[in-house]
Amino acid sequence: MKQKTSSIKAGWICIGLGFVTFWTGIGLVFFSVAMILGVVAMCSNRVGAGVAVLVSALGSLALCVVLFMTLVFGTVIGGVAQILEQSPKRPTQTTGVRSNH
Repeated sequence: MKQKTSSIKAGWICIGLGFVTFWTGIGLVFFSVAMILGVVAMCSNRVGAGVAVLVSALGSLALCVVLFMTLVFGTVIGGVAQILEQSPKRPTQTTGVRSNH
């Protein structure tokens, strides 16, 4: 069993820190660093581990973006629904030709 290189360890740590700090915006930096460390690991003859770090960083970034967008759109849509629910109901007026029956 080969010992993990420091770039692989640092890549996994950056992925973890990216998950923890993604909501602040700093997580993007950690995911970017993890991707770079994955490439560095591949260049130091640890191709399998480097690919694993790179793919995990990309997947983690995509997952965090989807979760963040779901949270934002869910909050916005929920707020709009609440405003529409609380707005006073007005009778609808029809426009058009009136017939005198």
